Amino acid sequence: MAQKLKITILSLSFLTIITGAAVAPSLSVIQAYFSSVETIYIKLILTLPALVLIPFSIISGKCAQRYSKKKIIIFGLLLYTIGGVGGAFAFNITSLLIMRIILGAGIGIILPLSTGLIADFYSGEERTRIMGWSTAVNNLGAVLAIMLSSSLSKLSWRYIFLIYGVAVVVLLMVILILKDPPKEEYKAHKIKINKRKLFNISMSMFVLQVIFNAIPTNLSLFVAQEGIGSGGIAGVLLSLLTLSSFFAGVFYSRIRFMMNGYIIPISVSSISFGFVVLSLSSHTLIIGLSVMIVGFASGLLLPTFILMGTETASGSETSMVLAIISSSLFFGQFMAPIISNFVQVLVGIEDIRMPFYTSAVLSVVFLIYLARTRKSLAT
Repeated sequence: MAQKLKITILSLSFLTIITGAAVAPSLSVIQAYFSSVETIYIKLILTLPALVLIPFSIISGKCAQRYSKKKIIIFGLLLYTIGGVGGAFAFNITSLLIMRIILGAGIGIILPLSTGLIADFYSGEERTRIMGWSTAVNNLGAVLAIMLSSSLSKLSWRYIFLIYGVAVVVLLMVILILKDPPKEEYKAHKIKINKRKLFNISMSMFVLQVIFNAIPTNLSLFVAQEGIGSGGIAGVLLSLLTLSSFFAGVFYSRIRFMMNGYIIPISVSSISFGFVVLSLSSHTLIIGLSVMIVGFASGLLLPTFILMGTETASGSETSMVLAIISSSLFFGQFMAPIISNFVQVLVGIEDIRMPFYTSAVLSVVFLIYLARTRKSLAT
């Protein structure tokens, strides 16, 4: 039963990443179908769920302080299924965007509880190990979703939304296997949250996503403009990015132990090095290695910050804390291209490599910021 519970909790992590990964490779196919629609609305198909989930994540974290987490997750999974699969039956762009809003609400409800349950049921070394596995499963979901989406879109753009039907399986697992944390988790007594530490962790998660997303949002264009490799090389490089994060999650517990408290500075330094190499190289192999370095290091930082977040509060407040951190993560994803474009306009350099330069510099600034906030993060 313990193993089934673990699989059920990890299956929620599987759902979070495919929200965007299932659609991203096939946006061009959807755009061709809705040829009379402005490009901004096509992009909203990808970005709208990330915006919607932020308020719903906060609401979910607040509700989890008083109500059954299992029931909240079931409600979120129902919205996820309706909004996800419902996209296949959309008759115009408006109805499709409405389905994406419902999907965003569903994933927003699920997201903080998917990591919150790990904090509820596990502690110590086992919590660290499962948090790493959560990151690994998250990235595995991205790889599978991208592969399925690319294949299904050749038949019809509508079929890609059937990928979200996997939520039905997860829903059944939650109903049959998941149990609520001990009742004392829902006591109404006030638990003090380390607000300073929570702010620094949330800010770190935001900055990490702004740095990291320079690759998924710019790599395809970079490869095309630089004439690097064959037509499918961008997809291979993006898969390497995700797979390296997957392996970081699988071995996270062991690596964290080996780095002996230096996992954050080593990982951020590795990201900076990876972006420097990426911004200077035109060789496919070197680009692939730099992408893997960034992916692996980011895969170590994500569970590290989440684990630190679980230490800022206890009991019923944990889900609320994780909701704030998760919202920072997705807000960082949304803001990444906006910040990158702003920097490019500010410095007046029109160069496809500019987002990589920006991330390299920003990661150094990030390292300095982390050094200055080291004490508050540790306490």
